[in-house]
Amino acid sequence: MSADLPNPFGDYRWAVVDPDQELLAQLPVADLVQGAVNGTVEEAADARYGHRLFAELDRRGDGAWRQAAVICLDFLARNPVNGLEGVAAAAELRRAARSASTPAARLGLEVLAEHRAGGAVAAAVVWEGALSAQRAEAGRKLFVITCASARSGSAVLAPGQVIELNQKLVG
Repeated sequence: MSADLPNPFGDYRWAVVDPDQELLAQLPVADLVQGAVNGTVEEAADARYGHRLFAELDRRGDGAWRQAAVICLDFLARNPVNGLEGVAAAAELRRAARSASTPAARLGLEVLAEHRAGGAVAAAVVWEGALSAQRAEAGRKLFVITCASARSGSAVLAPGQVIELNQKLVG
């Protein structure tokens, strides 16, 4: 993202150190994701935000994971893929999905491609067709990619921080 563009996640974040569990349980999924992305980026890839987010999404179930994935997909759709946008970007993502190393990685790329080509409804068809464990892993990966693409205030993640975050949150 360009430094002159506003942060689509706003400035909202929640505290990771001893967060108010009742508050987290009441927040809408959009606020959970927004707070986790901002906190992760501001705190230089602090994986605790992702862990708290994932624990709350697990507690809420598949519907919450789907909502979180759509929020990340909507954000990521604003960024070109290898300089390509729209249908061309979707084709590039599908090509990458064919050589993905795991079913969850393939799912993440396929969902990104379908979202680019046909929006959230098209992506939902692919998402719902996958196993629950694959959806959760793909959702974690989408969160990491979102953090890698986001900025919060003047903070952005460096490539090494993204790799470290991915290792801590996805494996």
